[in-house]
Amino acid sequence: MASHPEAMDDIMFILGGRVGDANNLVGLMAEASRTAVRYLPGVEWAGVTTQLGDTPSTASHTDARVLMIDEKQYDAQDGPCLRAMRGDSVTSMVAAEVTAMWPALGRTARQVGVRSFLAAPLHARLVSVGAINLYSGQAELRDAEPDLLQVIVDYLERGLDDYLDAHPGEDPRHVRQAVAGSGRVEQAVGVMMSTYGFSADYAHALLEDRAKAGSRGVVNEAKRVVDGSSGAPT
Repeated sequence: MASHPEAMDDIMFILGGRVGDANNLVGLMAEASRTAVRYLPGVEWAGVTTQLGDTPSTASHTDARVLMIDEKQYDAQDGPCLRAMRGDSVTSMVAAEVTAMWPALGRTARQVGVRSFLAAPLHARLVSVGAINLYSGQAELRDAEPDLLQVIVDYLERGLDDYLDAHPGEDPRHVRQAVAGSGRVEQAVGVMMSTYGFSADYAHALLEDRAKAGSRGVVNEAKRVVDGSSGAPT
C-alpha cells in the first residue's frame, strides 16, 4: 500500500461511506466501478455483477459495452464474471480464450473492442454473491494493481455486509429496483457525455446538483435528461 499513498487516500475517501439502504449500495457499486477505471492501470471499463436473488444482474457499469458483455454472459449462464463468482477466485482471460469457450461472447467482445477480462469475486457474510468486472481494449489485463483492486473489493464487501445487516431478510427485488434506477442515471450520464462532451464525473455531479436544485431525485432528473425534457445542462 505504501507504493500508492495518494491513490489509497482517494479510494478510502470515495468508498469509505457506510451503506444504509439499496440506493446507498448501488451508489457504492457505481463509485467503485468508476474508481477502478480511474486507478487500475489498463482498465478502461468496469462494472459490478450481483446475484442476490435467483439470477445475476449488472448493478453498475461505466459504459454501455459493459452491459453488452455482461448480458452475453448471463444469456450463456457462463463467462469470466460468473466463473469468478461461482469459483470464488479471480478470473483473468484474453479475447482468444473467451472466444474459444464462448463464441457468442467473443463476437460481442470483438465488436465493442474488449480484448481482455478480469473479474474478482465479491462476498457478503463470506458467501460469494457477485463480482467486480474489469475490461480493457489492451491485449492482456493480467495484473491490475492487485493491492488497489483488493481495497476496492474490501469496500464493496463491507457495503454488502452493511446492507444485509441493516435489512435482514429483505426481498432482493428492492436492490434490483435500485439497480434499475442506477441504470437510468448511467444512461443519462452517457447522453450528457456524448451530447455535451462532459466527463463522466462532471455529468454525475451535474445530475446531482440539478436534482437538488429542482427538489427531484437523481433518478427523476436522469429520466428528464434521457427523455430530452431538461434542455442543455448549465
